[in-house]
Amino acid sequence: MKHEIFNAILLSFVFILLFGIAEVLYHKAKVKPEYTRKFVHITGGLITLLFPQMLNNHWYVLILSILFFGILFFSVQCGMLPSINAVNRPTKGSLLFPVAVYICYLTFERSGHDIKFFYIPILILAFSDSLAALAGKAWPIGKYHLGKHTKTLMGSAIFLLSAFIISVLLLNISETGFYGQPQTLYTAALIATTTTGVEAVCSKGYDNITIPGITILTLMIT
Repeated sequence: MKHEIFNAILLSFVFILLFGIAEVLYHKAKVKPEYTRKFVHITGGLITLLFPQMLNNHWYVLILSILFFGILFFSVQCGMLPSINAVNRPTKGSLLFPVAVYICYLTFERSGHDIKFFYIPILILAFSDSLAALAGKAWPIGKYHLGKHTKTLMGSAIFLLSAFIISVLLLNISETGFYGQPQTLYTAALIATTTTGVEAVCSKGYDNITIPGITILTLMIT
């Protein structure tokens, strides 16, 4: 138990350090909040990948998730952490990220520690979502409107491709299959398609819940 507590404390300090680095980039290097936010999103996702190795009980993940939900919530209320919060749009994405991490870890634990239930949704959320947003801003090709928000075909295409690659790689690692195995390719394609769909229709950061949610559901039914 002492080892687990030490790891949880260590991970907490690593996340706090990440927030600190983002603040330095925002205040000192004058990096725009859209980019510092994506930096935290991607790097935070990578740090989260350590959870299955460093924490063997979902209660530790729950405590960490509650802690950082609280930090992020109060930062919004008090106008702090502009590197994360000073974006020109209403979003609850940062608040929902720790919730998504806990859901993924709990599913991973309940599945008998099948790594695909944690790593695939977390990696798609961290990388595919961020790459789609960055690509859509850099190359706004094929703009389309869903409700009040605007997406691009370029962003959706990057999301689809990256989600497929992540899914194929992780399915092969977790199931020791072959890259050309039909079931693996089918599952990866279905994950990529469904997650791209929910990313396109969701706004205000709610895709931080729907992307891992639809990924887990797809893995369960295929």
